[in-house]
Amino acid sequence: MIAVAEQIREAERARLRALVKGDITAASDLHASDFQLITPVGVMLSKDDYLRAVATGHIDYVDWQPGFIDVRVHGNTAVIRYKPHWRWLSRAAQSPALRTGTPIPTGTRTASGRRCGPRQPKSGRHQDALPRHHRTSASSTLA
Repeated sequence: MIAVAEQIREAERARLRALVKGDITAASDLHASDFQLITPVGVMLSKDDYLRAVATGHIDYVDWQPGFIDVRVHGNTAVIRYKPHWRWLSRAAQSPALRTGTPIPTGTRTASGRRCGPRQPKSGRHQDALPRHHRTSASSTLA
């Protein structure tokens, strides 16, 4: 049981690393096909909508540390719980998809004129736009 719980913890850490790096291919492999995210404002996003929001920068995870991951295994099902320590940028105010659940079409522009398309590599992106106390080094990784 302990080995299974640790495998599940490592899978979650890998999922978080992929989301922070913007590695949508790896993140896709680590999300179930029926994955759903309920945003803080109550909008439900499917796996495809969620990963598209990450890929286009509508959701941009700067850092995400899970802390201790509690794993409860019941037969072939597991439930995880943890208190996240994260920093992220959201363009939700500019994104109808994150306010209403409408899919984000690739190639469209946000209200600010930012083009939605493939996400650029992390390498310092947004660092200058963040207040000094929110900046992280590009080398920060999950344990």
